[in-house]
Amino acid sequence: MIRRANASDMQDLLSLWHEMMRSHKGMHPDFRISENADVAITSNFTTLFEDSTAAFIVAEEEDKVVGMLVAQVRHGLPYTATELSGYIRDVAVAKSFRGKGIGRELVKAGVDFLKSKKVEYIDLITGSSNNISNDFWQKMGFKETLKVRTLLMGS
Repeated sequence: MIRRANASDMQDLLSLWHEMMRSHKGMHPDFRISENADVAITSNFTTLFEDSTAAFIVAEEEDKVVGMLVAQVRHGLPYTATELSGYIRDVAVAKSFRGKGIGRELVKAGVDFLKSKKVEYIDLITGSSNNISNDFWQKMGFKETLKVRTLLMGS
């Protein structure tokens, strides 16, 4: 079942978020999580539950949250003609539930929410070496339009 997230989902959401972060760390060895990450992400997620310009969407199976996606409306830069754009972030499906169409359902719900807010386009960021994610987003109709470059400044 696809539905909006709420505060009672927090433990499942944190578990999914940590699974996603471990995956990022595996692909990007320089990726680090702050010591207060749980406090910060809990605060961020709680804010999203009440934000009318965002949809925190979850997939639930067997009374457990097994997937999540955040869709947010962004205002355009003052020097561009774009008034509103969409942004998708924090997309995760529990490893044992992948390959069952849950990701597609989450994306459809996120895109539908952003369409209802009349955004002109939707952006998201994926790791350049995350082939599974990049293939998924291409199948969902997303095109590569930018490349982000990173210069590591040491630890």
